[in-house]
Amino acid sequence: MKAIRKPITPLCAVGPTQPTAIDLDARNALETKLVQLRSLLISMHGVGAPGFEDIGAEHRDNLIWLASDLACGIEELVDAGACDD
Repeated sequence: MKAIRKPITPLCAVGPTQPTAIDLDARNALETKLVQLRSLLISMHGVGAPGFEDIGAEHRDNLIWLASDLACGIEELVDAGACDD
């Protein structure tokens, strides 16, 4: 009688996996940048807009530059898989 072998299950299909410390670090970095960007944009729009207008052109440009840097950092984290499960 011939033994029937069970199919080999790839490790990635064994069920849900726990995120690694690196995954959690990337997710924490992503969350931190999103919170910072949101707060920054609130200061530039809506309730914070009058104060934003009063700080002068150089500071407005620097804050917009900061928002751009945060957005680029978020994009890099997303591209690196920080959102993957």
